Amino acid sequence: MLLVEVLTAKEIARRLDISPRTVHVHKNRLMTRFGVRNSLERVRCLASVPH
Repeated sequence: MLLVEVLTAKEIARRLDISPRTVHVHKNRLMTRFGVRNSLERVRCLASVPH
């Protein structure tokens, strides 16, 4: 849900107490999984997933 809030990798990393690099890795995996090409498409897909 932090990705849907359009936070930067550094902001997400601070909130979760993890490395910004880890955030980037997970963002890229989600892009591959959903077959999207950019952050806007990724957020649209994530926003439509039921919680």
